[in-house]
Amino acid sequence: GLVCECIGGKALAKVCECFAKGYRGWSGGLPDLFLWNEERMECKLVEVKGPNDRLSNQQKAWLMELAEVFVVEVLKVKKPVAED
Repeated sequence: GLVCECIGGKALAKVCECFAKGYRGWSGGLPDLFLWNEERMECKLVEVKGPNDRLSNQQKAWLMELAEVFVVEVLKVKKPVAED
C-alpha cells in the first residue's frame, strides 16, 4: 500500500535485517512514532522522551541503524514553566 511506498524497499529491508540478526535483541526500542506525508511520499521516525527520560542503549542502536534509511528525530518533551 501507500505507506509501504513511502517507506521504500531499502528501509523495509533494513528493519528486516535487524530482526534477522537476532529478533530477541532487536524486538524492543523501536521509535514511538511513524509519521508519513502522502503528498510528498516521505516518512520519518520519532522517539519521544519525557523531561526525565533518556535513550536506552537499544533505542540508540535502533536510531543509528534506521538513520541510514529513514529521517529520525528525538523529541524531548519539557515540563511546562509555572506561571506566577
